[in-house]
Amino acid sequence: MSTLNILGLSIGLSASLIIYLIVQYQLGFDKHYAHPDRIYRVVTHMRFAGTDFKNSGVPLPVAPTVKREITGIEKSAAIHSRFDEVKVSVDRPGNSKKIEFKKQKHISFADEDFFDIFEKKILAGTSKGMNTEPGVVVLSETRARLYFPNVPLEQIPGSVITYNDTIQVHVGGIFANETYQTDLKQEEVISLPTIKSAGLSQLADETQWTSVSSSSELYIRLSTGTKPTTVLKQLQGAFHKYSKPQPGQDPAKNFTKLVLQPIDSLHFSQEYGGAANIKTLNGLMILAAFLLLLGCINFINLSTAQASRRAKEIGIRKTVGSTRKQLIGQFLSETFLLTVLASMLAIILTPLLLKIFSDFVPEGLKFDETTWKKILIFVPLLIVVVSLLAGFYPAIVLSKFKPVLVLKNQAYANTSLSRTGWLRKTLTVSQFIIAQFFVIATIVVGRQIHYSLNMDTGFKKENIVTLTMPFDFYKPDDKIFVLTNKLKSLSGIERLSISGTPAINGSMSSAYKIQKEGKEYEINVQVRNGDSNFIPLFGITLLAGRNLNIADSNKAFLINESFAREMGYMKPAEAVGHYLGQDKNILIAGVMKDFNLSSSRTGIMPMALRAELRDHSELQIALRPESAGAGNQKKTILEIEKYFKALYPGNDFIYNYYDQEIKDFYQSEQKLAKLLNWSTGLSVFISCLGLLGLVIYTANQRQKEIGIRKVLGASITQVVNLLSKDFLKLVIIACVIAIPIAWWACNDWLRDFPFRAPLSAWIFFAGGMGLITIAFFILSIKTIKAAAANPVDSLRAE
Repeated sequence: MSTLNILGLSIGLSASLIIYLIVQYQLGFDKHYAHPDRIYRVVTHMRFAGTDFKNSGVPLPVAPTVKREITGIEKSAAIHSRFDEVKVSVDRPGNSKKIEFKKQKHISFADEDFFDIFEKKILAGTSKGMNTEPGVVVLSETRARLYFPNVPLEQIPGSVITYNDTIQVHVGGIFANETYQTDLKQEEVISLPTIKSAGLSQLADETQWTSVSSSSELYIRLSTGTKPTTVLKQLQGAFHKYSKPQPGQDPAKNFTKLVLQPIDSLHFSQEYGGAANIKTLNGLMILAAFLLLLGCINFINLSTAQASRRAKEIGIRKTVGSTRKQLIGQFLSETFLLTVLASMLAIILTPLLLKIFSDFVPEGLKFDETTWKKILIFVPLLIVVVSLLAGFYPAIVLSKFKPVLVLKNQAYANTSLSRTGWLRKTLTVSQFIIAQFFVIATIVVGRQIHYSLNMDTGFKKENIVTLTMPFDFYKPDDKIFVLTNKLKSLSGIERLSISGTPAINGSMSSAYKIQKEGKEYEINVQVRNGDSNFIPLFGITLLAGRNLNIADSNKAFLINESFAREMGYMKPAEAVGHYLGQDKNILIAGVMKDFNLSSSRTGIMPMALRAELRDHSELQIALRPESAGAGNQKKTILEIEKYFKALYPGNDFIYNYYDQEIKDFYQSEQKLAKLLNWSTGLSVFISCLGLLGLVIYTANQRQKEIGIRKVLGASITQVVNLLSKDFLKLVIIACVIAIPIAWWACNDWLRDFPFRAPLSAWIFFAGGMGLITIAFFILSIKTIKAAAANPVDSLRAE
């Protein structure tokens, strides 16, 4: 019994330990500043054609306006993260050739207030002059040691670095590495005036009040005593002063407003690009509580089940003078010892459970000395809590035994400790309610993922490769067209299409005004770019009109059925030849059959396809189907890479199979499914441990009864039924209670999916029968052995 107790507790403790570390890490982001309550990010909330958009950036003119006109702000720093992956060339002393580092990240433009607001310690050089002096960069200690190994930090300032072969700067200073969790990972900060001096003025156009990009962020630190509402009122006033709304625009459907976001809320604000999901974190904490609760329920069940074995011990102790307080102390001490042993086993099990939670362990969470110190603080606290939670009730109940009743073998007759006691039944039912809930949730989530990946999206997705091109929007070239012409000669390629984004990706939208029932409406339309091969390559059905050609550009669009219906055309052919809403410059060339623009979480939206290819960042390649074991596609991809490298020798060849890209849309669901699979296994395992313990105890208690029944002619099947039926009733009751709870929770989760698999009755029936079958198998392990025992041995047993 003790072994089952320790094993059940250790699993719950181990899960709690890991989730504690994850939660503690996630909740620690950007809380280290001296005045975190005064630091804010200015973000933008827009309503566009009745649809809300939230962006972590601000219009470019806001930052200089804040410095000039807004009072109550102590410091403000604009951060322009205009580069994703950068090639960095370093001039090292003693080297005639530059040393190159590809795909460097976390490189931004900012002014010197950035170092003050975020309390960056300067180790060498200076960060002064970042507001006025172009061509200066301040490096983190990590980057400095990467670029200039074996060079003392104080000798690095003045060294020359070149970004993307065009932006040359010198190192002004070096700041200390971060020793805390933050989402503001800046490793190289280039002075703000460098943007204009490097010919990138379009990145800092301070006249564009209506354009917002998440790559242009603004952080402020309020003066002491300044209320955020005071500053926000000034910000909104300045915005309306310089960016006046269009005449006749409905402010309820179209507006832009600035919002102050506290620095310590960045990590969980997913609407503004936050890295973590508070719902996921809450879910993990609930899971830890469930698994820990299951372990504690096991302990209470098995401890109270053994009451009869300890009745005489308790009676004798009381007879010789032990008080109830002493007995409670003894039982709690025993529970504490078992919990300590379970905690030691939990620490051993932690590496195994880490694999279970691997998808939820943050990249920055390392099991180093600091982490183990946190564990040493958390584990003793957990031991005390669990000891009280699991041991208090058994200690109270066992210490209540009366010596007189003990001597008559009536210590637990007609109490919650008897074979028919309500407590153990309630706890057992509770365990299996949790287990049944996980079983049903696992089936529903797995079924929805399968449905999402295999549903009819309205376009072809097999054997299509998306090739990401090295495209510079500010310095475009025509190499993609040269590459396309060369690839046409490859026999393994069926069709090629140049596009801005593939069919199911991207989120570029525009507002179009339409007339409907005599009134003017503004609707939000998803826009895609693609050449004349886009439609045939993806197998999209053209219901009416013609395909696009290169001459159409922004003069003619294809629209989908949903857009046509929004404009009042019930038949696709009716829309062809008309103008696109109120825009008299764009004709509708044709109408496409509706296809899903995103994942199954998004319904069909109005959509338009145009042949504007200035943003030609993707090349869609339809490969010929793979013949049995021939490896033709792999050979074709190698040939494509050869042509690509000839045109782009300094760039990596990056491609993805399109059906895999679609799978990536469901990463969060796949993580949830994996977690549920393990949670189901653990909860069923712990519940069955408790069930097995109770069966072992019951079989031992009824050993003589079993022997007598067998002597009187009872068969093994009858004895098994006798021992099992009471427990199976409890499992069935748990299933009945769990099904409506699981239905409600799963139905609520599925509401996020306009395209979803139905909640069929067989899911709940299969889940219930599966758990009942597992429970019966566990019961059979001991009941068959007890029923098959020699009745002579049973009747001799004391």
